Parts: sequence; C-alpha cells; structure tokens
Amino acid sequence: LNETNVAAWIEVARSIGARQIDLHCGKTLRFGDLEPDRKIYPDGFDGVKRVIRRLHEAGLAVGLHTYAFYLAKESKWVSPVPDPRLGKHKLFTLAQPLEATNTTVFVEEPTKDMSTITGFLIPNSVTLQVDDELVVFSGLATNSPFAFTKCIRGALGTKPAAHAKGARVAQLREMFGLFSPDGDSTLFDEIARRTAEVFNDCGFDMIYLDAIDGAGALAGEHTPGYYQAKFIFELNRHLNKPALMEMSAFDS
Repeated sequence: LNETNVAAWIEVARSIGARQIDLHCGKTLRFGDLEPDRKIYPDGFDGVKRVIRRLHEAGLAVGLHTYAFYLAKESKWVSPVPDPRLGKHKLFTLAQPLEATNTTVFVEEPTKDMSTITGFLIPNSVTLQVDDELVVFSGLATNSPFAFTKCIRGALGTKPAAHAKGARVAQLREMFGLFSPDGDSTLFDEIARRTAEVFNDCGFDMIYLDAIDGAGALAGEHTPGYYQAKFIFELNRHLNKPALMEMSAFDS
C-alpha cells in the first residue's frame, strides 16, 4: 500500500465491504522504530500520512499492525552500534583476547546447552553481542575449550573489533526473526512510546499488537502476562486518543 496504488486498494475494500485497511509493519514500516521503507514511501512519514488521509476520505479506518515490542535487525537500536538495552538470553565470559579477525570466540562457560537452530517460532538466537560488536556463529565447541565457531564478525552493520579477555559475551534474545529489548529496560518503554508517537502523528485508528504472544521470550514462559500488560499500559499512556486494539494473545 503506497501513494501510487492507494486508489486501487480503496476500490478493493469497497468491493468486499471492508471498513478498515491495516498497514502491516515489517515491510511498510520497520518493526520497532517504525521507520518507513523509502522504496515504498520515498517521502517518509509525509507519504504515509497522505495515504492515511486518502483512506480516511474514503471512509476507511486505518490500522497499525506491529509486532509489539519486537524490533528489526536493521533498526537503529541494532546498527551500526547495538544498544546495550537489547534483551540478553545467556551470558558468557571471553576466555582469551579476541582479535578483530578471529572467527572462533572462546568462552569460559560451557556451551553444551546452546543451539544453532533458529526459526520463526523458535526462541533462539545465533547472535552474540560483545561490547559494540555483533557476532553471528554457526558452530559450537561443546567440549573444553568451549567456543562459538564459524563466526561472522561485525554482523548486521556493526564493526569488527578487538575485545579483551574477560569481556562479556551475551546471546541476544530473538523470536520471529527479530530481536527484543530487555523487558526491564528503558528501551522496552521507548518502543511503546515510539509506537504511540507514530499512531498519533500519522492518524491511525487501530493498533494490532501481533507477536505479543511471544512475551515469554523476554524472560521466560512464567512471565508473559507481566510484560504484555506492561507494554500495553505504557503504549496507552501516550496515545492522544483511544485506539481500537487487537492482539494475538493476552495472558493476564
């Protein structure tokens, strides 16, 4: 949906009796920071607002279809410098100095419980954060000396760098192919406020918090309801008008 085809979408909606059209983030707007795709909206949010204005003039409501607090790997919180508030699953300690060209990351803690299997519904990541660098691994050394092997250094637009022995090596939290914030950090609240800001400025009518059922990936399956409620509360606190809301699940 963009400025060149909005009229066609309006006709489709009218032909089937639809009263609302959703902008599904991930393509039109980037997950997390909600920046418009400039190939679709060359004028950025100005183009988005014009499309929404056309839909409203046609009597259609407009939905903002997000993935709740999840954020794209291309978002400003990941590249070129990963935000320290990104969610961390497991923590390790660098067992020896890591040069910028090394493709094996030796750690002090056992890696036997780690996995290289990822997927849309698999809460697992092969991305490590070491200081201001992201490293993607595709192999594991599960016997001493423990290590992450076959690594891509400077992943996702970050820069390869040297790291001292003892540096923290953190496995990032991931689900749906997206990273998540630390649920107890200010980044979690920042994403909620950003969602409200885009809703307000662009004139959306509805918010679909898709992927909020993945809240368990933030800190374990025993806490999803807490983080769902926390995000929804923070989001609603910053809306200028009530929003029709839908979500894929809500546990509390």
